Amino acid sequence: MTLSISSESPIPAARGLLRWVPSLLLVAAGMHSIVAVVGVVGAFSFWGDITKAGVIGAVGSHDDRTLVLWFTVCGLALAALGTLTQWILRTVGSLPSQLDFWLLAMGALIAALQPVSGGWLVIGIGGLALVAAQQRGEKTDVA
Repeated sequence: MTLSISSESPIPAARGLLRWVPSLLLVAAGMHSIVAVVGVVGAFSFWGDITKAGVIGAVGSHDDRTLVLWFTVCGLALAALGTLTQWILRTVGSLPSQLDFWLLAMGALIAALQPVSGGWLVIGIGGLALVAAQQRGEKTDVA
């Protein structure tokens, strides 16, 4: 009985532009998290206020606490999407064709409602995913 080690991986490798999509999503997640922690004016004091208020129900109608909460949650969501796309690429070798349209839609909504924002980065990542799918000859329907 011999052990044969093949140089060919059973997991398809992402090629071209597509391999950048998960990394850029993780960069966006990091940027969002940094803004959530230090970029929002006084974010540390808001987290301190939330802790002092007992955490449960501490956000309430405080707009400043709500802002910090949603920046943090969206950063975590982008990190989850980034790690999920990494896993999909390692397992399947391509991403679902709907991903590019969802990213473009999210980015467009953010950029339309708040032009000075990270919405443009999300549009860029969605555009990159769309171009990568076109290069691979994948069908890019929303259904």
